[in-house]
Amino acid sequence: MRLVDLLIEKNDKSPQGRLGKLSGNKNFQPQQLDYDRIGKSNFLRQAEELEKMGLLTVKWYDGKSEILNIRYNMDSMPVLYEMTGKVRPQELLADYYSRVKNELPKLQKNWIAAYYQSLLIQLEKGNIPLNLKKSEFLECMKGLDSLNEPTYKRIFSAKFLSDSKKFENHLQKVIISIACKHCPDVDDAMDDSQVLEQIFLEDYAQQLYVKGNLSLELEAKRLELSDYKYGVTLNSKTLKHVKILPEQSINRIVTIENKANFESSEIEEGTLFIFTHGFFSPKERDFLVNLRNVLYSESELKGNNKATTFLHSSDLDYGGIRIFKYIRKKVFPEIQPFMMDSEIYRKYRDLGYGTPIELQTLEKLKKLKEPLLQELIDSLVAERYGIEQECFLMI
Repeated sequence: MRLVDLLIEKNDKSPQGRLGKLSGNKNFQPQQLDYDRIGKSNFLRQAEELEKMGLLTVKWYDGKSEILNIRYNMDSMPVLYEMTGKVRPQELLADYYSRVKNELPKLQKNWIAAYYQSLLIQLEKGNIPLNLKKSEFLECMKGLDSLNEPTYKRIFSAKFLSDSKKFENHLQKVIISIACKHCPDVDDAMDDSQVLEQIFLEDYAQQLYVKGNLSLELEAKRLELSDYKYGVTLNSKTLKHVKILPEQSINRIVTIENKANFESSEIEEGTLFIFTHGFFSPKERDFLVNLRNVLYSESELKGNNKATTFLHSSDLDYGGIRIFKYIRKKVFPEIQPFMMDSEIYRKYRDLGYGTPIELQTLEKLKKLKEPLLQELIDSLVAERYGIEQECFLMI
């Protein structure tokens, strides 16, 4: 390190300095740490050279063997930066600001636009967010903004980052963090894969497992899923192209979090069972919202005031409650809990079932509000044990 680098470093530590808004004279009293970083003899020699160049003034002591004070004017900073070959931070800030602001009107997704607004605020304060320093970060964000269909993340990475593993190795963690903060479809109980699903990135094809009454049409062929007594899997492409027929014989829909419980559910006339695998992906949500709309339209056309019953069965824990809230908010507003009450909880606790709730999760539970499940939440907080849905199959 050189003395000129040290002076620039001091300027760059200040937001006002990075913005180029500092003016007048600045004083610098060298400390032993400063001498150690450069080497004292080098420090003294370089101070003398810069003084001869008129870039600073030095208050010497003991025949120039010690320095009491260094004074320099902010007007000298452009020359100091030029000497080091470094770009002035205000130029970097202006460049990043221009790039982000120019992209903002082109964005389609509100959550990405909200994140870009937060970047502009940081840049206006003189801070360069670390994400902007990452190679191809903005290209990655532009790619995410363009996605409207589920895409394998390695294909996404190859297309927008010219390397099939670059997203996973260098950008995935930061993108997940941004999505958790800004994307309204992300819930804090989601794991990394589920977060990525909400922004149309997937490790493998989405699959919606259903069992029971559901009438569909695919390529002009009518499909009666009730004919498949053990259930059917609808993959991403099927969800995209299939049509939900207006005539349905569904009077009850039951969503189930765990696959073992879904598989054990026996087909019933008028009932459609759906495996949630945690949180639904965007395409699954769209399909189910469309199904609800079809059911309500059909009911209205027939003058039938009897609405379809929507039920959800989940683990009796923080994650299960978050999934219930998510489905009620994003998919089926009328949904009611099924086997998710304090009586069921007490029954299985008395039988010795339960998994200890971690302290961090317990604190989240205490803050969680869900009127339809508040008694269960209170029981979980009091007992500090959660119960997995698979226990229902034990007896």
